[in-house]
Amino acid sequence: MLIAMKTGQTTLMLIVLCLASLAPMLAPQDALNTPIIEQETTARADNVDFIVEDIAVGNTTEPAEVWEQPDSSSIDYLLRGTRYEVRITFMNAGIGSQGQGSFGTLQAVHPIGFVMESWEFNLTGQQDKMQGGQRKTLIVEWTADAAHSILDDDGHLHGGIIFRGEIQAEFGPVEDGPKDNNVYEEAVPVALWHDPMDGPSITYDVMTWIPISYTDRTPSDGSSGIYGGGSDWQTDNSSSAVGPRHYRISNPDGGNYASNTIDMLKWGWFSSDGTCNDPGHGLGYGTIDSDIEAITSYRFCWLYLLDSDFRSVHWATKAWGTMGSGDELAMEALRGMNTVEQLNLTQAGVSASENDWTNIVWNMTDVHDDNAYTISYTKLADNSGANEGMRIDDFILFATEVVDEYTVTLECDDPLPNAYSVIPADPFPPSLYCDLTNNGYREVNLNIFTEVSNDSWMASYPLRIESDNKNSFGNSVALNPLDGETTTSFWVNLTVPEGANVETLNWTVQISDLVNAEMMSELTLPVTVSSSYSVRLDQVTPALPALYLDPGESGDILMKVKNTGNQVAGWSFGAYFDTTTPQGIGWGANNLAWLEDWDEDGNFTEITQVQLEKGEERFVTARITAPQQNSPGDVDISLFAQGISPASAQSVEQVVINMSTIQSATVTPESSSMTALADGNKRTMSVTIRNDGNEAESFDLSINADWRIGASLAIDTTEPIEPFGQEIEVVVIMDMPQGLAPEYYPVTVTATSQTDSTYSASGQYTLEVPATYIVEVEDKDLSGQSFSAGVEARTMKFEIFNHGNEMDAFNIDLSMDAGMNAEISSGATDGQTTYIAPQTSTNVTISYSFDDGVQGNKELSVTATSVNGLSAGQSVSSTGVGNFQVGTLGWIRLEPGPLLHITEPGPHTIGVTVHNQHPSNNQEIRLSVSTDEAAVWNTRYVRVVSADQQFELPPDQLRIVYIEIYITDENLANFDEDTMVFTATLKVEATDDNAEVSMQFSADKFVATDSSSEEGGFGAMAANIGIWVAGILSIIALGVVLVRILMSTEHEEEISSLGGYESNIGLPDAPSLPEAPTLPSADTTANSMYGGTEDLFSQPVTTTPPPPSASSPVTQNITVNIQDSVVHGDVGSAAADAVANSGPQLPESGLPEGWTMEQWQHYGEEYLRRQGGA
Repeated sequence: MLIAMKTGQTTLMLIVLCLASLAPMLAPQDALNTPIIEQETTARADNVDFIVEDIAVGNTTEPAEVWEQPDSSSIDYLLRGTRYEVRITFMNAGIGSQGQGSFGTLQAVHPIGFVMESWEFNLTGQQDKMQGGQRKTLIVEWTADAAHSILDDDGHLHGGIIFRGEIQAEFGPVEDGPKDNNVYEEAVPVALWHDPMDGPSITYDVMTWIPISYTDRTPSDGSSGIYGGGSDWQTDNSSSAVGPRHYRISNPDGGNYASNTIDMLKWGWFSSDGTCNDPGHGLGYGTIDSDIEAITSYRFCWLYLLDSDFRSVHWATKAWGTMGSGDELAMEALRGMNTVEQLNLTQAGVSASENDWTNIVWNMTDVHDDNAYTISYTKLADNSGANEGMRIDDFILFATEVVDEYTVTLECDDPLPNAYSVIPADPFPPSLYCDLTNNGYREVNLNIFTEVSNDSWMASYPLRIESDNKNSFGNSVALNPLDGETTTSFWVNLTVPEGANVETLNWTVQISDLVNAEMMSELTLPVTVSSSYSVRLDQVTPALPALYLDPGESGDILMKVKNTGNQVAGWSFGAYFDTTTPQGIGWGANNLAWLEDWDEDGNFTEITQVQLEKGEERFVTARITAPQQNSPGDVDISLFAQGISPASAQSVEQVVINMSTIQSATVTPESSSMTALADGNKRTMSVTIRNDGNEAESFDLSINADWRIGASLAIDTTEPIEPFGQEIEVVVIMDMPQGLAPEYYPVTVTATSQTDSTYSASGQYTLEVPATYIVEVEDKDLSGQSFSAGVEARTMKFEIFNHGNEMDAFNIDLSMDAGMNAEISSGATDGQTTYIAPQTSTNVTISYSFDDGVQGNKELSVTATSVNGLSAGQSVSSTGVGNFQVGTLGWIRLEPGPLLHITEPGPHTIGVTVHNQHPSNNQEIRLSVSTDEAAVWNTRYVRVVSADQQFELPPDQLRIVYIEIYITDENLANFDEDTMVFTATLKVEATDDNAEVSMQFSADKFVATDSSSEEGGFGAMAANIGIWVAGILSIIALGVVLVRILMSTEHEEEISSLGGYESNIGLPDAPSLPEAPTLPSADTTANSMYGGTEDLFSQPVTTTPPPPSASSPVTQNITVNIQDSVVHGDVGSAAADAVANSGPQLPESGLPEGWTMEQWQHYGEEYLRRQGGA
């Protein structure tokens, strides 16, 4: 057969060719002898053929994720919120050698239909044009802001964002090849989250898995139920399915999991700001998990997945292994600590073979409809039969995320199609039935608009739209809010005026967004008006509604039928019932009868048709009988008169029948009573609202309860409740504030009809509040300050709060890190506070100090346990933590200047740069210096110059301070070595830090010249003898003075240095000066050297004193030298006398406690230097 067909085709082709060859002979000669032959040269179609060759996502830096399909193939998928590289390759698949320009586009299209992002590429430049066989790969970056991925129960992944590439040839003489390869589309699924489960992360605001173990997740005694022996969940670095580690429910070193425990692996994050609002991961808010906070001391937010944010959710993971008899490992969705639904992995076909990882998929789409839930991997073990347990790895959430954008689909029953033919005064005008679908996921507000192109029709006979909005029937109707992925129906009725001209016009239906007027869809239909029969059917007395009927009741509507055409015709009667609405269900032809009183005697005859002359009209009655059971409201009935052949005209009169309403509702709490602690944790009670009426009803809800319990309703108004026993649940939320008195509280919920405010129904339950014991100990975060080790003890107050609802006292326990010492100073007797009223607090003062050499962070824990709670058999406690930074924090940086070498007696200085590296705080700087023992006996003094001993330094500012070193010629002459090296240590006490730096300086010994020796002779020897005698006398004098000072001092203290005195002979170790006599209990400065007892953060900030005015007397550069009794400096005689006679100026507080004026005269300068004030 194929051979025969080919033979016939060959013969036909030969005949065509022969005729074509004879055509020039048959044509006129003048047609063949055209003087100029114009030839248009065009390229062959296949010389240029632009195609989109490929679209790829990801690169080596951020590759796309890979999912293995059940058939062992793989598919790439992306992660929401991750930025990827998208590469599109355009190609000229033609054979032409000349480069051709083109325009390319790339779009990321959501499956709903809207464009998420688009890019355009101009490939018309000389460098961008492509010859045949050439390619251009262009790269853009794109971040998916919404997840769209669907995982079937068998693990098949599909869905996703559609990447659509398109290329068009540049306008010109060259024609592109086939157009079917100019567009290329590829769908890439976008997952919500992927975690390889390589172990917990302690980073703030980062999603992680945290293990916790319970003996009872919902204990009835009010305790936490936390298991104190740690959690069985551990990570294992051997043979993971994804990444280097995976989770197991037992110790990787061997052993079985613990029996009779519940081990949960919770998904959430550690909060950096103390709240559980979304910190930026895009997954939404969470709930504070006080159990994990109790074991980690960090605030942990257990993530809530809000079901209404997703159209679908699939939880995928991998597992292998078995559980002991009676035990299970489950993937759980929870509300609070109650399991909403779970997937038991022990019954999910998980492989028992080692390292044989099994893919597990849990379809969570309908787990907790329109509510929030948390998730966990949970081990539930009984008291026997434990083994090593299962392993899990790789956590992925595939989801279809709800987005705000949307598109619509308009489908209308165009039966002809596109060929509507009407007649003047058409009794049965065209009626277009349409389905409108919201392709989006959220509720939208749409408007329907219809018109015809002949404005005269619109003026006299406006079009009519019938939709779910029963309050509007014009040519522009706002639909009721349309839920996502739902469809609504409407009718568009075209009315043709009497005597309409013969013409063809356009009938348009438009769908637009009611908020921003964006055109979403449009339909245009041609309508042709022809000459024909026509009739009109009207109510004699129009009324809306035409009848008020009870179910089963009948009523009459008087109608007038008129032949409006130009031909005698017969007309039959009938009706259309709108059964698309609840009110129209059950209506039909049996509910209508046509009657006529033709002789006006009051007796009706049932008819089905009438014969009318031109212009004749008659009265007929439409008798309507309502169904026995019917929803209340308006029932739309279209009564019509239909032409009898040869007439085909039709007239429709729409009447409305109003059905009566029956109202009946009940309000029923889930339980008649409940018990809840006054612990500040919200409680809920479900209440059922049931509509036993015969129409959908919405109710306004109100609550009546004692204001102290903080009762409120989750919603103030119900959604419409369908009739005939349909019901919904509402939730009563009780705040249960701390301190709520223990007693019984009645709660009444009332539902009031929105359609009739006089109708309401109520239900009541009783809330019992028992005695509640709650304690809180405040935390003290001092990590921003530094503390010195080895100094006197400081004190700090911890406030203990009684958040319970009865009088209570609290046992106080302390625990602290090694190197820290603490004890209760006041506020508790034998470790117990006084009894305090509920909702009040008491303070416990803690005395603390740090051992010498301690560095780093130290923690002090203060635990308060309710005394009454213990008496009631409850262990109710709270721990407050104080964090201390001992040693430097690094805010102050010290850099000494060049090495100082001294060859001459007198004063010398070393410069040190002080840098405040704190980003925001000014630092009050106090400087002091100490030296090694060699410098003490071989220099006159080493000290910070007065101007640099105390100052304020702004953030990131530098200041060079100077250390003054004074060496006398006697010091130099008495060196033990020709060159001596000394060490000085500069110490800094700043507002937020402590620091010190050591530096060395050297000096050469003074050696007399030979000439001096010769000239000295006996005189030099006599001078040396005189010096020795004077030295001995000086030592004796100083000894007498020292004895007098020690005898006049009330407290025996050591003197650390002789300040401004000089000595050229060796002395025993100098005693130190008395310490500042101020008692720690009197000190009010937080973190001061005496450790004040006032609240650490209640002290006002001490401002830097202003510089002295020019007119103020200035005393500077004062050096007191006992040996030569000379006062240097620019000072008045009175000031010099005051300094020489009474020492430095007294502080505002007067003499230090226990000091005499004589002591102050000799040692006041050294005291002020040590206190940073000299």
